[in-house]
Amino acid sequence: MRLTALLGLLLLFSVAAFSQEKQDTTEKTLVFSTSVVNALVSNPIKPIRVIYKRVDTVKLSLLLYRPAGFHPSRRYPTIIFFFGGGWTKGSMMQFQQHAKYFAARGMIAVLADYRVASRNKTTPFEAVQDARSAIRFLRAHADKYGIDEKRIAASGGSAGGHLAAATDLTRLDDPRDDR
Repeated sequence: MRLTALLGLLLLFSVAAFSQEKQDTTEKTLVFSTSVVNALVSNPIKPIRVIYKRVDTVKLSLLLYRPAGFHPSRRYPTIIFFFGGGWTKGSMMQFQQHAKYFAARGMIAVLADYRVASRNKTTPFEAVQDARSAIRFLRAHADKYGIDEKRIAASGGSAGGHLAAATDLTRLDDPRDDR
């Protein structure tokens, strides 16, 4: 299991390194911190799942990855990831390895689910509502989960990147979206 986790982490960074466009032909080397690799191998990070929003029969959840040695009385910087998929599909597990990496570095890392067209017959507007609801949930429950609400970063790929930007750059912040 430990070896599998280590190999998965190495594969993730190898794929990321080689998936870049071939504009720069110079060789790049990835350096892994021994303490991060050891932490991931010796203490696999197990997330906790929480429901952050219910819409009709749909339950939207967050997976929270907490750092080793987590103390509920401390406040940790937090990063939330929104998956990509062109607003039509995708999996909240897309950034699982990233979440584990940041948790091993002392942050709380969060994977967020949101509604998409193929599963929920929704538009990007509902996805933005869900992303904003996820951020509000993290801030509202910061004490419970050890989150430093002044240090929350949002990230994502493709449509998820748009959601990350929309969580703070739009005026679509309506608490009624949480229902």
